[in-house]
Amino acid sequence: MTVPFGAAGVVYALYMHGITLYGFFSAIGLIGLSGVVINDAIVMIVKLERELDNKTGITIKNIADVARTRLRAVFLTTITTVAGLLPTAYGVAGYDSMLSDMMLVMAWGLIFGTVITLILIPMLYLSIVKIQGRYISSRKKKMQAVTAGTDEKIESNAVSAEITYSNIENGE
Repeated sequence: MTVPFGAAGVVYALYMHGITLYGFFSAIGLIGLSGVVINDAIVMIVKLERELDNKTGITIKNIADVARTRLRAVFLTTITTVAGLLPTAYGVAGYDSMLSDMMLVMAWGLIFGTVITLILIPMLYLSIVKIQGRYISSRKKKMQAVTAGTDEKIESNAVSAEITYSNIENGE
């Protein structure tokens, strides 16, 4: 989910830098960017899964508390990566036209992707858990209704079997 938003950040950043043709190195930068933002999203989801359980209830506050604990790790990873990429992207120690596009793509896409990871992933997690909860509770209700109907049939069959057995014993 974070890759499309990172890609949108890439398109915006390249447009703002006046680059309208996307070359091979831009595509390689997008592949590298995808790996980093997917890793950030996985780290967030795994932390949410480990810390939250259905018994205590999954609320917005609980998700915000867990997401806050991953904020530092995701943010520091992004800052250090972007800090390493931007000097090459803007040619601080020498300009390389081939690497510049790749570094721009990775740096600006990572900035956009990280913002989305920190905001959208926890919200999507809450939405998915709520939808799953509704689906599971509706399935439980249906199963209970089916089971209740089956129990009534079993009881009525048992009563008729007892009556039939007693009739046989009595010779009726």
